[in-house]
Amino acid sequence: MIDYIQCHSNFNFRIVNKEVQKAGGRRQEAKGRRQKAEGRRQEAEGRRQKAEGRRQEAGGRRQKAEGRRQKAEGRIQEYS
Repeated sequence: MIDYIQCHSNFNFRIVNKEVQKAGGRRQEAKGRRQKAEGRRQEAEGRRQKAEGRRQEAGGRRQKAEGRRQKAEGRIQEYS
């Protein structure tokens, strides 16, 4: 029984039954789910990179503060 006419991306047409048409729809849905998952993975990677940048900035601030502390200690010893 002929139910559907499918059109491929290269404009080839073929006549298919309901089961073949349903399977094609399921494949497209699965492809959409895979693409969504890939998008989520990329977003998560971006968040990880952002967090790493914040950690590096914090490390730099800690080093700067440590340098200021050492400089202050040196001045205190100078005047003692």
